[in-house]
Amino acid sequence: MLKKCLVLILSFVPVLSGCNSAGMKAAYVMNDPIYRSTNIYMHPDYASFKIRRVLFAPIKNETSVLDVDSKLAPVFLAELSKINKFEIVPTPEYAVPEFDDVNVRRDGKFYKIRIFDFGSRFNADAILFTHITRYNPYEPCALGISAQLIHASSGTVVWAINELYDGNSRDVEHFARYYYYRHLRYSHPLLDWKVMMVSMQYFSQMVAFDVASTITNAYRPEYTMDAHILKTLQITEDTVINDIDPSGI
Repeated sequence: MLKKCLVLILSFVPVLSGCNSAGMKAAYVMNDPIYRSTNIYMHPDYASFKIRRVLFAPIKNETSVLDVDSKLAPVFLAELSKINKFEIVPTPEYAVPEFDDVNVRRDGKFYKIRIFDFGSRFNADAILFTHITRYNPYEPCALGISAQLIHASSGTVVWAINELYDGNSRDVEHFARYYYYRHLRYSHPLLDWKVMMVSMQYFSQMVAFDVASTITNAYRPEYTMDAHILKTLQITEDTVINDIDPSGI
């Protein structure tokens, strides 16, 4: 009887060890190239601006999908808070209408005096403007984002990104797999990494994580934002806008 038990136990050992080996391989062998954001602008003297408090402006939805801004704002706020580089604060509800494009931009360029006003009123060192340029919540998910971090006292653009995270891209798919195993595997053990490609809840979390991580990085030569995008990041000196009196700033 004892011999039969030992035979049964030993017969299961290769099976169990085989499962473990397969699991380890799936989790840790990440030789495939993953998506790496490069269409980014980082001011060479970013550190000198000493940004400690950032006002998160209301997200502007440039897609035809409704309520994208309300769905993504909590996700981006959460990921930006995790980097511990600065305090990130949402725009108060009463001030949201003031951030309409007609109030803050002309021909794609920000009004410097409006930036000064927001920084002073909300005690912010910088303001983060975010535009959603594409939103596909179905398989494969896709999310396009354009964002700018503007120094409130000088009106200088200190960081900007313009990226499309397209689930059809093999690099983005590899990045989704990498993100799942590094950040979600233990908190969501019943899920498979492929959920990243079919659920905008997890896909947007991955995108927000990547966007936030580019702000923490030092200036890198491979940051190559398109020249046209950089041109639109200029700040206009116009002071005659709505009810803002330049002498009162």
